[in-house]
Amino acid sequence: MSTKKSGAAMRLITMLLEGVFGSVESIIEGVIASAKKTTSDIIRKVARSVFALFLALLGIIFLLVGGARLLSMALQRPGLGEVVVGMVIFVVALVLYASTREDN
Repeated sequence: MSTKKSGAAMRLITMLLEGVFGSVESIIEGVIASAKKTTSDIIRKVARSVFALFLALLGIIFLLVGGARLLSMALQRPGLGEVVVGMVIFVVALVLYASTREDN
């Protein structure tokens, strides 16, 4: 009789543990799936942003080179447009650096 009771108790404990482990396993699988989806979404957004930034920078380069050439042609002085555009970019960079610098 004692063996039957201990066997039944073991089956009950086994069923209880299987249920608990199954629940924990399904929770972990859900967390992993969520993390994979979130990571994939973040990577996709970063890739789009980097590509858009690359295209914007490429466009700015073409605009600056074209503007410098037009300025050189308008002033009838070869190279003067490039110098003027370079100085403007330098001044803008200095202003941005000064405005973003932390005071120590």
